[in-house]
Amino acid sequence: MNAQQFNQQYPKQSLFYLRTFAGQQIVRTTGQAHHCSEGQVMVEINRNPWFVSIHALRAVPVGVVKQESPGPFFTIGPVVRTPLYYSEF
Repeated sequence: MNAQQFNQQYPKQSLFYLRTFAGQQIVRTTGQAHHCSEGQVMVEINRNPWFVSIHALRAVPVGVVKQESPGPFFTIGPVVRTPLYYSEF
């Protein structure tokens, strides 16, 4: 599959499985795929490593995608909210 075919089939913000040494994680594409040297097609994702080959990604089926609920730590603007372990002053 070349970059043009990948971009037509999977728009920006598509979800994929990425297998790493730490396990499998779900990533989201943040840009379009581009041809790089030696005929490789790379795409930018939202996690480290920021650029991966399209052959390292597997599409996430639509039925698997669920709404994520915020955990005990979630971001409100630039400030990170912490659990209420301390009494408020």
